[in-house]
Amino acid sequence: MFSGEADGSTPPWVAEAAVRFLANDRQIRAPHTGDQIDGPCTWAIMQAFITTASAAQVDASCVAHARRPPFATEVPPAQ
Repeated sequence: MFSGEADGSTPPWVAEAAVRFLANDRQIRAPHTGDQIDGPCTWAIMQAFITTASAAQVDASCVAHARRPPFATEVPPAQ
């Protein structure tokens, strides 16, 4: 399970409760993120999990460097 510590809709305790029922359980918690977990670190973790089919072998150390995204001050132009 991959959890964003600032996720209000699916808080980390939900994954923590669910992961106990999995044989090869692991929960990765990313600080300063919500349910829009996107970026090079997240994609690398997902790719490693899919490639190895093992949560135990995934290097998730990059989540320690997660930072809160900047506050949006402008609306992107319509295309």
